[in-house]
Amino acid sequence: MQHVLPEGYSVGGYCAGLKKWEKEDVGIILSETPATTAGIFTVNKFQAAPVYICKEHIDNNICAVLANSGCANACTGTEGYENAFSTLRQAARRFAVQSSQILPASTGVIGKQLEVTKINRAIEKVETGFIEKHLQAFARSIMTTDTFPKIVSRQLSLKKGPATITAFSKGAGMIAPNMATMLVFILTDVDIKKSLLHQMLSQAADSTYHSISVDGDMSTNDSVFCLANGRAGSIKGKEDYFYEQLKGVMEESARLIVKDGEGATKLITVEVKSAPSKEVAHGIAMKVARSNLVKTAFFGEDANWGRIISAAGSYEGDFDPRPMEVYIGPHLLFKNLVPLDFDEEKVTRTLQEDEITVCIDLNQGEAGARAWTCDFSYEYVRINADYRT
Repeated sequence: MQHVLPEGYSVGGYCAGLKKWEKEDVGIILSETPATTAGIFTVNKFQAAPVYICKEHIDNNICAVLANSGCANACTGTEGYENAFSTLRQAARRFAVQSSQILPASTGVIGKQLEVTKINRAIEKVETGFIEKHLQAFARSIMTTDTFPKIVSRQLSLKKGPATITAFSKGAGMIAPNMATMLVFILTDVDIKKSLLHQMLSQAADSTYHSISVDGDMSTNDSVFCLANGRAGSIKGKEDYFYEQLKGVMEESARLIVKDGEGATKLITVEVKSAPSKEVAHGIAMKVARSNLVKTAFFGEDANWGRIISAAGSYEGDFDPRPMEVYIGPHLLFKNLVPLDFDEEKVTRTLQEDEITVCIDLNQGEAGARAWTCDFSYEYVRINADYRT
């Protein structure tokens, strides 16, 4: 599938040798025009050096992003902070921008120091452009245990003409509420005020990146950036339209992250309907999405509705469990506090599908929410048992 970069951007990736396999591990995003930028970051108390630097730079108009995989540069002290700045200075010289106009992002093993010499050599050698090979090279450069590069593009129409939103994302494990081990770079050529861009990004994240879970663990490095360089014209008068397109790109990339969950064989959508409030709907959806017992049951293709209601019932907020209904696909399994007879063979066939929907209908309001998760397999344990080695 061909993807499209917004006007005025170029990207690329280079193999610097930071990882144990020979693939791209240093990536560059360049914007010809300094871009209005918004970001959201991990809430983990042990934040990586690049996260601290991004928080210092995010209010500037950004010209570049420097990303690497193979090393998280987290829990690396003053040396890690200085190492990150050293690579930014090298990128600033190569691309004739200020280091304060560059956002760093890292992912990989925690506690390992950046190999500055290798990264700086990659910065000098990386080729950037806007054709598919460059997009794929950048997408691969941020992968760790991901099994495929994740790029989402969507084109839209503004008064001045066409505009584009393209998102690059990585993530396969340690994916939990409020993001985690997730790097997402959203590029657009629209003209938008910084305050509005931040508002839209944060609001859309609540129903996308904050509504997924692979294993319930939270990382030190997760970051989402949205750059808008204004080359395609203003969104004035089309704010709602742009927001829906932005949210659509974010939702699609969030689903890809979960679909590529470490060892995952199934993508599971948890939908909560007819809730007394959005907060209750989202809270219950995430309780189910984060339940390891639910996830292992789906891997085993077991119609164990008891695990679903147990997870839903663990939500601390106020709701009435009595009218709740639980569906797996089209099959109603539980209603009014008791199980219903169902065709085990038909439900098993639904559970054998690659994508499955669990619907929890609370029958006590008009609010709803969705969350996405994946099953828990033997392969997840294998991948994480020897991640460092």
